Amino acid sequence: MATTVLSDPLEMLAEDFKEALLRHYSFGQRKAAVSIGKTTGNSPVLSVLLEDGQRLRLTVTRARS
Repeated sequence: MATTVLSDPLEMLAEDFKEALLRHYSFGQRKAAVSIGKTTGNSPVLSVLLEDGQRLRLTVTRARS
């Protein structure tokens, strides 16, 4: 598997979250598919498809203070 070097902290967080989701579902012997894309605002978005057909979209953004 090729390794991609990420420099954007939001992309790194999205990748870490993807790996955590995949580990969580594999331990419970459930299935999930996770992919990372971009929103129109160029923020990482995780698309999750669970084995029961549920779909989740999680957008990674900076908190506003």
